[in-house]
Formats: sequence, C-alpha cells, structure tokens
Amino acid sequence: MNCRIKECQSDEYLGTRVMEIMVGDKKIMTPSKTIDKKGSVDEINEIGIKIDEDQIISAMNGTKGPLDKLPSKFSNNAINVVIPEYQSIGFKQDEILESMESRIHPVSDMIVVPRWSAILSRNKEGNLIEDLIEHSKIYIEEVRRINGKIIMGNIPLAIPESVIYKLFDFYLNEGITSFVLDYGTCLALNKANIVVSIQKRLRDAGAYENSILYSTNVRRTHKSSGLYPADDLLVFSQGIDIMGNLHMGGGNNKNRIDPKYKEFDSSQYVYLEKPSISPRELDEMKVRNCRLQNEEARKIINEISENGTAYNMVKNKAGATEYIGPRQTTLDFGFKVSKNSTF
Repeated sequence: MNCRIKECQSDEYLGTRVMEIMVGDKKIMTPSKTIDKKGSVDEINEIGIKIDEDQIISAMNGTKGPLDKLPSKFSNNAINVVIPEYQSIGFKQDEILESMESRIHPVSDMIVVPRWSAILSRNKEGNLIEDLIEHSKIYIEEVRRINGKIIMGNIPLAIPESVIYKLFDFYLNEGITSFVLDYGTCLALNKANIVVSIQKRLRDAGAYENSILYSTNVRRTHKSSGLYPADDLLVFSQGIDIMGNLHMGGGNNKNRIDPKYKEFDSSQYVYLEKPSISPRELDEMKVRNCRLQNEEARKIINEISENGTAYNMVKNKAGATEYIGPRQTTLDFGFKVSKNSTF
C-alpha cells in the first residue's frame, strides 16, 4: 500500500492526536486543514467533484466534462484527495462505473468511496443501508481491480445512527479502517457522540492507531454569544485528523444565521463578517482562510509534541469555548470494584 500511517502522540485533554501520514514520498502531520486550490508541500490538496451518469456517458463518448478537468487540479507536491459525489442511482452498465473510477484513480493519492447523494436524498430509512452498502461494495470492487492505494470509506453523519454503525461494520469487514465523515452541513457539535462511537469501534478492532478520520461538509460556523466560531477547524478537538472543506450539498438552511463573507481570525478561532467583496476576492479569502487554519494546526502539533497537550494554547481562544471543556484533573488508573464491595 502506498500509504503509511503512524500515531506519534495523543492529546488526551483535547481529544486529538498527532499523526504522521506518508503517501509515497509525500508527508503530512495531523491535525491538518485541507486546501482546495492546489495545495503545497505538507498539505492536503482536496478536489471535490460532482458527477452523474449522463456526464460519465458523455465523457465516454468524447464530450468534455467535470471528470476531464481533474488532471488540471492535481498537485505534484501535496497529497491529493478527490472526494466524489455521485448524483445518480446505480450504473446502467459496468463501463460507467469503470470510466468514473479510472479517471479519478490516477489523480487521487487516496481513494474515497463517493458520496451517494441521490440515495441519501431518496432514502430516509427504508432501504437506505442496503442501497449504501450495495453501491459502496461495487465501487470498492472496482477500485481493487488495480490498486495499491488506501481506500477511505464515506460515512454520512446526517442519517440514523443505526444505519451509520451498520455501514461502519460493512467497511470494517471490507478491511477499510479510514473514513471520510460527511457531516451533511450539520454543526460539528451535534455529531460529536457519533465520532466518539466510531473511535471506540476502531479501538475495539485494534485499528485506531492506523486509521484516518477526515471531515467534510461541516457547517463552517454558527452564532454563539455574538461570535462565529470556526467550527470547520475546531473539529480537530473531536478526534478529526484532517479537516476538510465544504463543497457538497446537504443540511437544512432554513434557520441558519451565517455571514456570507467570512474571514478567519487566528487569534480567536472565529470568523469575522466581511462586507460585500468580489468573487475573486472571495476565492482568495477562502484559500487564505485555509492556509491560516493550517498554520494554526501546525502550532497545535508543535504544542502537543513539546508539552503533551495544546490545551493551554487553545483554551483562551474565544471561538473554542464550546469545544474545550474544563481540564481533566483526575486519571482513570483502571481500578475495578469487586462484586462483593459494599460501597
């Protein structure tokens, strides 16, 4: 396999860890924030793509489409991760699946099972788990026809928990222990319990120290005490190793209070609302936000490496208030109470 994963240190106070991830001769340390505009050395270059069956058929017939633009988004220096969203249900012929995966494979250093958005929008419960497993299984089989790359399962968090854990068990049985956790634009705080359960299950399987948890589609921020916390960065404190970008649909926008133009403030881990800016300025600001967040992630790594925890560094950040609880002062030494104890 082209990917080597090693846990270097764990921060028990923040619930995060420092990981070394090697893909070929490329290396990153986590926690790490992805860049979606040509990442550089020590970064994840995230490439989001939405595709449907008709577009794949058109590409097979020589018509240029989204899949043909993938090579231009590849970075020689960064670790490239293509996160696909398949917007149809099923594949009318095997060649459609083969054509899609074969175009993604050379560009992505890690192979991610697609987000099956048509299934997620059609099924709320019913046959949801059967459909997700069926599509994921045939995609994994297609990847493994020729593969030396790590495969990451795709787990949507905005579906019933019982379905999530069945999908997790399916991936585990397939030998897949690293995951893209798709928050479906939900607030990260609301899905913390599910992430903890996934961590526990990885530990039970003896796979946690060699796994990657990669968030995507997290709601960037929410309003709290008059501030807009950088929720997409702060998921590192919930055990996420790679904090991805928002590039897919999902979630409920009905009552959302969210500034349209958001500039990351590294001093407080919050977003500052900006006045109307041009599309070009907005693109530049988004990339700048990601790079600033990656700089903060590196500071967190250094703090954990030097002091065993970044708690003292993060606790005073106004945006982190909801994520960082009081510091633990007592340790579990593993004492067990006898069944005959009377207290």
